[in-house]
Amino acid sequence: MKKDNIRDYAAEAFRFYALSRSGEARSDDPAARADIEAVDRVIQTLRDEPDGDLAIRCLELVYFSQPRKLPGRGAISDRARYASVQLGLSEPVIYRKLRQLRRNLALERGLRIG
Repeated sequence: MKKDNIRDYAAEAFRFYALSRSGEARSDDPAARADIEAVDRVIQTLRDEPDGDLAIRCLELVYFSQPRKLPGRGAISDRARYASVQLGLSEPVIYRKLRQLRRNLALERGLRIG
């Protein structure tokens, strides 16, 4: 997977979102709250798109799975491969959806993309 400048930030934001929704993480940090709100907006936007349910499922299978521990080397690739099998899509399609999810989060969060 080609690394972009927001990949690690977005992956951690999605992981923290999953932890907070399960009640395992709390933070009064304004940045953490802004991340959670941005992920909420991304998910809400996806619900209105034609293939949004598929993108949400990719998000769940890749970034929301096992949120309690930091992903080790190759974990995201393994999860993308698993999502490919589960959803009947090719791995490049999964990676494009993940890249779009990260980009949408960056836009919602007001991060510089480039």
